[in-house]
Amino acid sequence: MASYYRSFMDSFWSEYVWLPPNITWADIAPESSMEVQHADYRHLFYPLPMALFMLLLRYFLEKYWFAPIGVSLGIKNTRPKKAPHNPVLEKAYVKSKKWKHKDIQGLAKQTDMSERQVERWLRLRKGQNKPTILVKFCENAWRCLYYTFSFIYGITILWEKPWLWDINKCCIQSRGQETMFEKLKRVKSFVVRPKPSDEELDLSESSHLRRSVAINNAVIAKQKQLVAAQKGAGFNRQTSTSHESIYEDRDKAVLEQLRRINFGDSKAGARQEALQLYCQDGGDRTGFPHQSVTSDIWWYYMISMSFYWSLCVSQFFDVKRKDFWQMFVHHIAAILLMCFSWVVNVFRVGSLVLVVHDSADIFLEAAKMAKYAGYQKFCDAVFVILIVLWIVTRLGIYPFWIIKHTSIDAPKIVPMFPAYYIFNSLLILLLVLHCFWTYLLLRIAYNSVKAGQMDGDIRSSSDDYSEESKSQ
Repeated sequence: MASYYRSFMDSFWSEYVWLPPNITWADIAPESSMEVQHADYRHLFYPLPMALFMLLLRYFLEKYWFAPIGVSLGIKNTRPKKAPHNPVLEKAYVKSKKWKHKDIQGLAKQTDMSERQVERWLRLRKGQNKPTILVKFCENAWRCLYYTFSFIYGITILWEKPWLWDINKCCIQSRGQETMFEKLKRVKSFVVRPKPSDEELDLSESSHLRRSVAINNAVIAKQKQLVAAQKGAGFNRQTSTSHESIYEDRDKAVLEQLRRINFGDSKAGARQEALQLYCQDGGDRTGFPHQSVTSDIWWYYMISMSFYWSLCVSQFFDVKRKDFWQMFVHHIAAILLMCFSWVVNVFRVGSLVLVVHDSADIFLEAAKMAKYAGYQKFCDAVFVILIVLWIVTRLGIYPFWIIKHTSIDAPKIVPMFPAYYIFNSLLILLLVLHCFWTYLLLRIAYNSVKAGQMDGDIRSSSDDYSEESKSQ
């Protein structure tokens, strides 16, 4: 039995499936390099106990913070009136919650009740298990708080990451994981050194030129070996050419600047330009998947995964909504995306996906809270912001920036592998869900314009609340 299990695991975690060509699991193991801190797959178990903590934190916040706030806003916590006990009707209700007119007529004869009394009993029976408006308010307040924290934290830690400003950096490695500020600081420290004598300057420039040319030649040789290995593994010729050309232009620029130094053109300025060009890539051609996971990205991933794990559990106890299964698929897809991106070191793209999604969810939950609290004008204003931000992020930035990179640009930079297509398919699945929810939002917006105010719940509206809104 153990041998079958081992054989299955070896087949499932095949390097051919999960890793780029010529990369092994040993190459991206956490202890495989002193310079690069690869993601550790064993850390994927951490979000499970963290999800339990998240559920406990939610319970205490809803009970001791959100509920008092809701009561102070005038939200009532009264429960609906219960239906009178009737064994015949209860048995029929357990069998089917939707009664046709013929069923109501038959039950009225069995119970010696009028059809109107049976309909009223059914309405009360459906309503007695409804959550109160205060419960719904607390649920939305919890999610609004989390999305606000997650977005602020995410945009803060990504602000200095190079791949936020140049998404191609998700595939191309930066030297030593330096931020732009660190690079400029290093360049500045080089430039402000005391000016040497002419003899020292000529000697240092000659030595610097020889050292830089040697490094550059070694890098070019390493790149040619990589391209040859990729071609030998059946790597697409067009992709290899594009990958090689990215660095070829930089090599020419560096050598040109070094030649200018040798010919005596504006020595200090040319040396600074050459250093800046060389620092842009650092001569480090490792790139994907050899990218370090910093502590801030680690926490961003762990907290996000723990939140979605907690949603997978709490969704079965929260208010039942119309898009229950769509939301469940969304949570599972989000967890799989984060797990896959963590295992194969595609966490840079994953971090961008997270921060893009969190921005609109803040206003989504805020609009629901305003609706439940009775602040209709504020709800309408937030809803307009939500519509604009939702379309910009979910149907604009997400497909035309992130998915465009993963589907079109990335294959020109790094060799593709089967797991990458799985990862990209999950990204497209999220886009399909976005289109579905956008349709719901636009339908609500259309109905709101006709009614003069936002009617019903938003996106994942519950059947119960929609019925309440119509009856008011």
